[in-house]
Amino acid sequence: METGKNEFRVGDEVQFITDDGWIRPARFVITSFGYDGTLNGIGKDGIAFCDKNPERWRKTGRHFIEAEELMKALEADHE
Repeated sequence: METGKNEFRVGDEVQFITDDGWIRPARFVITSFGYDGTLNGIGKDGIAFCDKNPERWRKTGRHFIEAEELMKALEADHE
């Protein structure tokens, strides 16, 4: 999903940025996108991050293919 300067993908780790440009320690791995382009994911302690404004988050450069594969597996139709 493209949002401004960033293109986010499921599996990307993102980090919070304050209004004054400071990077804060809050991080999570993207697991899905809201219908309005917001970010959803899970942090290292298992806490869910929901409906986060993509303008306030920056990619850390880390990508977890395992998260991407897990979400694809969950979406697969199991008949």
